[in-house]
Amino acid sequence: MKAIYKIKGMSCSSCVMKIESILKDISGVSHVSVNLALENVAIEHEDSISPILFKSILKKSGFELLIDNEQKKLLDSEPEHSLKFKLLLTLSFGLPLFIFSMYEMTNDIKISNFSIIFQFIFTTIIMILGKEFHIIGFNAILRLKPDMNSLIFVGTSAAYLYSIISSINIYYNLKINGFDHLYFESAGIIILFITIGRFLENKAKFNTKKSLMNLLKKAPITGFVEKDGDWIETNIKNINIGTWVLVKPGGQIPVDGVIMEGHSYVDESAITGESNPIEKKTGDKVLSASINGNGRLIVQAETLGKDTLFSRIIQLVEQTQATKAPIQNIVDKISYIFVPIVCLLATISSTFWFWYSSDLGFSLNILISVLIIACPCALGLATPTAILVGTGLAAEKGIHFKSAKILQIMHKIDTIVLDKTGTLTKGNMYVSDIYTKRTEDDFLEILFSVESNTDHPYAKAITNYSKNKKINRLKCSDIETIPGQGILGTIEGNNIFIGKIEYIIDKKIEIPDNAIKKDTSLRRQGKSIMHCSSDTNWIGLVALEDEIKPESEQTVYKMMKSGLEVWMLSGDNEITTKHTANLLGIKNVVSNVLPQGKLDLIKKLQSKGKLVAMIGDGINDAPAISQSDIGISIGSGTDVAIETSDVVLINQKITSILEALKLSKKIIKKINQNLFWAFVYNIISIPVAMGILFLYNGFLLNPMIAGITMTLSSLSIVCNTLLLKNN
Repeated sequence: MKAIYKIKGMSCSSCVMKIESILKDISGVSHVSVNLALENVAIEHEDSISPILFKSILKKSGFELLIDNEQKKLLDSEPEHSLKFKLLLTLSFGLPLFIFSMYEMTNDIKISNFSIIFQFIFTTIIMILGKEFHIIGFNAILRLKPDMNSLIFVGTSAAYLYSIISSINIYYNLKINGFDHLYFESAGIIILFITIGRFLENKAKFNTKKSLMNLLKKAPITGFVEKDGDWIETNIKNINIGTWVLVKPGGQIPVDGVIMEGHSYVDESAITGESNPIEKKTGDKVLSASINGNGRLIVQAETLGKDTLFSRIIQLVEQTQATKAPIQNIVDKISYIFVPIVCLLATISSTFWFWYSSDLGFSLNILISVLIIACPCALGLATPTAILVGTGLAAEKGIHFKSAKILQIMHKIDTIVLDKTGTLTKGNMYVSDIYTKRTEDDFLEILFSVESNTDHPYAKAITNYSKNKKINRLKCSDIETIPGQGILGTIEGNNIFIGKIEYIIDKKIEIPDNAIKKDTSLRRQGKSIMHCSSDTNWIGLVALEDEIKPESEQTVYKMMKSGLEVWMLSGDNEITTKHTANLLGIKNVVSNVLPQGKLDLIKKLQSKGKLVAMIGDGINDAPAISQSDIGISIGSGTDVAIETSDVVLINQKITSILEALKLSKKIIKKINQNLFWAFVYNIISIPVAMGILFLYNGFLLNPMIAGITMTLSSLSIVCNTLLLKNN
């Protein structure tokens, strides 16, 4: 099983690596992925393992796993009340401490006994308020796995203990050499600014989650069901499959189902991102979380709760946001060794300056500044925040990425392979011509009885056409679908074959010359032809026509203009396929292709070094979608589409492919920006804190300024990521 849990106590990528290492060592755990931005962990483990085990093991390491928050998963409320209260308390003592110490320093006032007592009391209270930094940091040191909290602990504790010794020295005039400075304000103000930073960081991270939160808020809670002749509102948990549900005008549809009564226009933007309402009538399917228009609808429930398309979309987004981009694994490894390196640099620089100046206070200043200014938090947040915001934005537009890895590689795609029917065309086939040696109704009766047993676009067209003509449906058994060829079934003891002309010919069935001429004529018009026969005799043919999506031509043009190599595949005949390709300006065309043929083409392109995206909408496309570097399913939202593909376009718009490519580029660009600034910050700030500039111009970084700088570095990463929403 796979579960996602909330974790408290994480501060940087070192924490991420630490938690992953601890949990991976547990027998029965197959995969662990920690997300610093979301403050959660996704764990794949055997069903026999209780989450209580994870909770107890992590608690020993200073982290809190929240089992009871599992249902909320990635959704958080704004920074909790306790954090706000702690911030206010810290500010109440920190600001007076800061003002008082600054006044003394700027006016060069001699340290008085009152000042010592005042600074000691206020700083001690602040240290107690920030105890979680010290507890977690100290425990990390004991485990020989220091993290960001360890840097804070060592830096502030060193300043605090040194100041206590100095206070005793000054208060009692002991004249101990080297202990004549107070750094109480450094310890207190550093914790103050880190607390402010954590609060603002949480607020910012909360804003990164708003896209998902907005999606979750649209989830239906209640529905109207009939009881004793009245429609009564009830929790959706009380609705069963098959139950008829009333959806009032302007009301929210609580289930995936089919309309039994009524006509209306339905807003499906929560699922597809498409704002224009869609006409719905009796027999049409509707989706949970959609908003009904002005009409009254009676809907029969087909799927409920977690099984609805809307719920599966949310699950998909949550799972994606819990994954890591490959670049994040590299950053985590760097961050894991970053803290020990900082500790080493702080020790070396402090030792050097003590040797150079013989001033213990000066060397302590260096030590604290180096420890505090270093910021693995920024490195840890650079990638996950961008993934979080990007996938949330994509979900709002009806685009769903299966993993962060897909986001990282999608912008590198150089070849796009498009299925024709349902992808470039509307997929809403309709019957345009019927040619048979029987009566039309008798022929339709046979077609309807067999084709009503499958969901293929051709079958749907025949079924709908037959229903509109009120054709009877005969009992049909032994249904077998042959992918890319056709379908067979048994009616009243007779085998019936429906499919391509080649399929009928393979059955050694003789097709009349006039039927072959009719077939050729209809093909030249760009129509798709299905032939029907028994074991011994040809029965008739049906021609089906499909419309090209209005946006297909422009989308294909933009793909080619951007440098992408575009291919079109179809199981249709060569004439029909080339007719569509010519209209769209596609030169690379393969027709009469079976699922294996689609798969082979993808492999052939990949063997030439191409990075291939395959876009399709049906089961026939599944092997090719699975083989491609990026598999994209468009429109259906079916189990097959979601399971097989890397990207799901729920909104059925081929233009979303361009949007997905564009969004991938933006996210990767933002990640690169974040990582660049995080590395530049540390490359510049750490040497400054070590006192490099002091050798040249006498500039020495104050530990308080180091604390402020460290806080701002993390906050800037999150805020920069939020700019994605404005692009």
